[in-house]
Amino acid sequence: MKRYAIFPLLSLAITACGGSGEESGETSAPPTPSAVEGKIQNVNGSTITVNNRPYQVAQLEYAGHNLSNEALEADMMVSLNTSSRATSANVQLDPTFTGKITDINGKS
Repeated sequence: MKRYAIFPLLSLAITACGGSGEESGETSAPPTPSAVEGKIQNVNGSTITVNNRPYQVAQLEYAGHNLSNEALEADMMVSLNTSSRATSANVQLDPTFTGKITDINGKS
């Protein structure tokens, strides 16, 4: 009976030893979130920075209308939809306006 008691203890000791203890030293970049909301920090061509991450703008939309990427400016609130495998994002302008209106062009 004493022999059978040694087997579970031996199994436990071997399991507790763990793995090889090697570290690869490689660090992978954190995954890109699939949905992001925030303020544009920087605009550089068709690349915008939101929440300290750069995103390539594939499509810009406001209220169901497509807009040119030239409409993007720093401090605009946006919502981004990306795929974890894609390098580009679909951008929607936030319909909430902040700031003082200084001029209105067009008909009232």
